[in-house]
Amino acid sequence: KTSDDRYVEIQATGEEATYNGEELMALLAMADRGLEAMWDAQKVALDGAE
Repeated sequence: KTSDDRYVEIQATGEEATYNGEELMALLAMADRGLEAMWDAQKVALDGAE
């Protein structure tokens, strides 16, 4: 996902079980929270770099 909220690629397979749309949306929301945390950490690290 890009910083302007666009998806580049989604890899999602049900190897041993299937999932429904609600579960997929929950996974995407979790991924979004992780990306936001990563971007925040990168911003902090890069702001301190000189």
